[in-house]
Amino acid sequence: MKLSELRNKKVYIWGASVEGKAVMELLDRRGIPFSVMETNPAIAAELCQNGRAVVESNVVPDDAQIVIKSPGVSIYKDEYVAAAARGVAFTSLMNIFFAELYSQSVRPVVIAITGTKGKTTTASMLAFMLDKLGYKIGLGGNIGTPPLDFLGQDLDYIVLEMSSFQAASLSFAPDYAVVVSISPAHLDWHLNYDNYRRDKLRFLPMVKRAYLCGDDSYLKTLNLPNAKLYHQTALPIPPLQVYGQHNITNLSGALELMSDLGLDVARAISFLPEFEPIEHRLKKVHEASGFIFIDDSIATVAEAAIAAIKSFPGRPIALIVGGYDNKSAVFGELSKFITENDDVKIAVGLPDTGRLIDSPKLKMVGASMRQAVETAVAALPNGGVVLLSPAAQSFNMYKNYKERGDDFAACAKALFDLAA
Repeated sequence: MKLSELRNKKVYIWGASVEGKAVMELLDRRGIPFSVMETNPAIAAELCQNGRAVVESNVVPDDAQIVIKSPGVSIYKDEYVAAAARGVAFTSLMNIFFAELYSQSVRPVVIAITGTKGKTTTASMLAFMLDKLGYKIGLGGNIGTPPLDFLGQDLDYIVLEMSSFQAASLSFAPDYAVVVSISPAHLDWHLNYDNYRRDKLRFLPMVKRAYLCGDDSYLKTLNLPNAKLYHQTALPIPPLQVYGQHNITNLSGALELMSDLGLDVARAISFLPEFEPIEHRLKKVHEASGFIFIDDSIATVAEAAIAAIKSFPGRPIALIVGGYDNKSAVFGELSKFITENDDVKIAVGLPDTGRLIDSPKLKMVGASMRQAVETAVAALPNGGVVLLSPAAQSFNMYKNYKERGDDFAACAKALFDLAA
């Protein structure tokens, strides 16, 4: 839906999240009136103080003609379904972005990176290599810059990290897509795994070429004429600052795309040692007295925690796991992996989902990151890896995964400051 279609309509923005705020700013610049739907009283009060027209409700008002929804609003939500049934038109920041971008006579190539785990690092590494090759790059979507900010910019490529929430209601398709993995996630939003997979990959048939991880049990069963399975590249990859073999596999999909685009892949690879790990994604945040502390707070599913553990073969690991219970956690495979993996010496369980780890290695602690870090360190008498890879969201103890990761780093540093 283009911006011109919003004029002279009763428009609501559903949710004042990062995307919601970006849409507000754009509509303000274009002189398009709107109201906001926001259920958080503090956010609603702040919006009112700033002169916004606010409805503190999840029920779409009767006078709404167009609703621009934030990614956090599920398309399966009763209020959404009811409003759509009575004829309310729904759109999103991502749809507005694509509609405006694709109306340009000359535009950048758009590449989407999606999947359950590893998409942020893969998108960032691809954008990094393209930038180093001298191209003008925009990196955004679920990370970085809101895509609307790219409109009107002189860019060669736009790399979008695409979440399942964003993809579920997408009316357009990027030019190319790399899919790094698929495993159960966000089932509270999508209701079930079948919906999640369909919603996340719904745009794939429309892209010029989709690059699917051939190591993923589900992706390799897809029968798409425009799809190409990729495996770990045979090209030599220099030592990297990022941990994890899965990152090399994911990188391989980006490299194959670059090769098909006729880009200088060998030269792009030569820059990779300069790429720094992304915050809260298998990043070393402290090292002292034989311990390294790895912040993987972004890991909100069991498969991500397993991949994180595999990133440190042969090293003693104390895993800190657990978080918000969104009723969709599946920990059977993670429990088995923890129990059978000799590197994992202890699984320190945080509320609420830590208790779901069915392993003799589990030791539950209270809602205290400091206690979790101390317990993890005590379990590694000769040092090792203290790994925060929670396999759960953070909302029971923290505002977001960033706050959780920052607390972990602060606790690690404080522990050894006291010891000194």
